[in-house]
Amino acid sequence: MPNSQQQSSTWEWDLQPGAYTAREVVREVGTLLAAIEVHLGDAADACSLLDNVQASLAVEGREAVLPLGTLRFQDHARRELAAQAVRIGEAIARLAREHRESKTALKRYGAYKLSGLMFRSRCDSHLWTPQAAALLTGPSGGPVVMQLFNEYVHQLILLRDILLPFDNWEEVRIEIPEHRARLGLRHVEPAREQFLSELMIKQIPHRSIVRYAQAVLSPQLPGEGYGFRYRLGIVLPSGIGESSLPSRYLLRWHAPGTILSGFSSSDEPAVIAYSETDYYSAPRSAIGPGAPGSGNGKSEPRTPAATDGFVASEEAGRIYVHFRIRLGSQEFDIDLGQISRGYRYSYEAIEAKPEQADGRGARADWHVHDAITILGLPGLVTAEEGTHLIPTGGDSSICWALLGKLYPENVILLREGEGRKSIEGIGKGFGSTFLID
Repeated sequence: MPNSQQQSSTWEWDLQPGAYTAREVVREVGTLLAAIEVHLGDAADACSLLDNVQASLAVEGREAVLPLGTLRFQDHARRELAAQAVRIGEAIARLAREHRESKTALKRYGAYKLSGLMFRSRCDSHLWTPQAAALLTGPSGGPVVMQLFNEYVHQLILLRDILLPFDNWEEVRIEIPEHRARLGLRHVEPAREQFLSELMIKQIPHRSIVRYAQAVLSPQLPGEGYGFRYRLGIVLPSGIGESSLPSRYLLRWHAPGTILSGFSSSDEPAVIAYSETDYYSAPRSAIGPGAPGSGNGKSEPRTPAATDGFVASEEAGRIYVHFRIRLGSQEFDIDLGQISRGYRYSYEAIEAKPEQADGRGARADWHVHDAITILGLPGLVTAEEGTHLIPTGGDSSICWALLGKLYPENVILLREGEGRKSIEGIGKGFGSTFLID
């Protein structure tokens, strides 16, 4: 292979306009690593450079660019995002090694073409491991390979960071626009810097995660909600409507036509909006006393639920989505945004201590309600006092619907099959409590 003194005419790498998955971005960015190996010639040591990439993508250690592992977050949102950073960083490091082993860029461009790849990479203060530093600054190294390696590391870091909001990050389609002022993924840097600054210094609200995802995938879209549609897909809260309870704050990318289908063939960007932007001011209904109960017994909803999935409507560039559920002869439409909000704000019962007499705590003011009664009331449902149990019979559709119907304050989830549970000390410690069994 030629060294840095045997170069073809110079050229600059960039991501061509189009749609990319994370794997495809790693493949394209791998061109930079291939060029580094060509420039280094016989001294090339890709393993050392890839070890540096892995260290930069880690969340702890000297080279870590996003040191979330050194922090101990108490809030759900930042714990989920920190775990995402670990998962995605490790996966990108593996993909980088796989693409290097396949020699995709070398086969595509050839050594002569790669020897001309060089440009000025803005310094982003990424630290090098001692092994990588010795290689890049050694006799076969120099400014050309230093710049290429800086850019290689930075592009992979940008990729990891823009995918943090998505639980199915491998599937997300990232659009590289025709006109952008920065190289590769650098056009996302302003949104990334704002989001990471917020992530590091304070508890992060769900709207900030949605806003960041929107700025990355559809920056031209005005306004904000709890999700959005863009040309390459639809983004909604993670796992809504699924049988299991997912992460509380992450998002899920859906391919066009796979969800919310049938209401519009448009792929124009649009915000997916809450029916009630401010749930504090939404209409409410106070529930009656219900049937007395001890909180120890089991009861079932009167009939299994059937769902028609999501029902959507569009008004002036804003999409409103409802989760449709049928119980017996009655049909209910629950705002999907409020379901998401209700799940985020809910609490989970904790493992009961051995000395506790039962798994739900000793309460004298328990009342049992039928799910149909709750879902049939207008507005959000609340109560002045007491502990109110709503059995679901293990039906996840009923659980989701109730999360969107109850005023999201002291709502506690009691999950079956996880041992005895206690609600003592859970919630805000005042007012009424709702338990979804």
